[in-house]
Amino acid sequence: LSSLVAPLPKLWTHKSPLFIARTCANRTPRPFFTPHRMASNPVNPTDTDPTVKSPPPVSPPPVQSENIVPKKSSPFKRPDGEDFRVQFREFLDAKPTPPRTLATALNGVFVVDKPLGLSSAAVVGRVRFALEYYCRASGDPAAVGRSKRKPWIKVGHGGTLDPLASGVLVIGVGNSTKDLNTFLKGDKEYITTALFGYETATMDSEGEKMNEVADLLNVSVEAIEKKLPEFIGDEVMQRPPQFSALKKDGVRAYKRARDGEDFELEPRPVKVVTYEMLHFDLPRAEFRITCGGGTYVRSLVQDLARAIGSAAHVAVLRRTKQGQFGLDGCVAFDDLQDAEVIINALKKGKAVNSDGLDAAQ
Repeated sequence: LSSLVAPLPKLWTHKSPLFIARTCANRTPRPFFTPHRMASNPVNPTDTDPTVKSPPPVSPPPVQSENIVPKKSSPFKRPDGEDFRVQFREFLDAKPTPPRTLATALNGVFVVDKPLGLSSAAVVGRVRFALEYYCRASGDPAAVGRSKRKPWIKVGHGGTLDPLASGVLVIGVGNSTKDLNTFLKGDKEYITTALFGYETATMDSEGEKMNEVADLLNVSVEAIEKKLPEFIGDEVMQRPPQFSALKKDGVRAYKRARDGEDFELEPRPVKVVTYEMLHFDLPRAEFRITCGGGTYVRSLVQDLARAIGSAAHVAVLRRTKQGQFGLDGCVAFDDLQDAEVIINALKKGKAVNSDGLDAAQ
């Protein structure tokens, strides 16, 4: 019928007989004894014959309280009334704790004496490789199924040292990597040697020579010591070098500098606690600098030379202290091949629970 009516849209309206017939066929039948119909057509005999009395209403039997079912039961209740949360807690308490593995016990910090020519990331990679290899060789359950290409032991450092710098590098292992941010913001001590006569693009001995001065007549002990107090304070404005890890419009500054872009980083305040000269022998001068996080020693040396009317760059840079760690007790880079040396360094620094580590071993 629908296929015949479909080509005739004018006949299929809300007033057409076909529409009414189909609507009535799909509608649920309405009960005949509705309230308004019962008023005009009573069917109860008591309504027509007053002599007929209706039977008294029968009250339902009393319902026992124990048979009452709440309308909305607790989602944590089972049909028998028990709370499954209590049983789940008992299950967790009865579940045996997994044995502590060596990889999970490796938590703490220690100090490495970073040599020249290596980046901080290379030191972190050496430590991670030694620990992962030791865990595999010792049959640690945590090493089962681990990929040799994907690192699975957390290792990080507490402050980047340039490849041309050496000295204290704080290494964190395991959960202690979360605490490395305190070392990034803490005070650091450097011993640096400045070479007067010219500047470089990178402000160290690796960059291209530039801004060479004709003589060093302005460079003297008196001139340097007169200008040093100007670079000491809690908010010393400093312009970071272009060859740095800072970002400029979302791109690392050293990448832009290597591509030959001409740009300048905005000056920012830094903290310089001490800035003193230890030794002077033209064209070199040695300084001890204690500063806060984010301070560039290369910029301090260049700004000091410009303040006395000369030019200089950093020839040697060595970090001697970072936070509570100094050169005493540092692990040599060549000793990082032995994982037991790293574990002993963690124990010595009391940065790890030695009892738990011994048990795991």
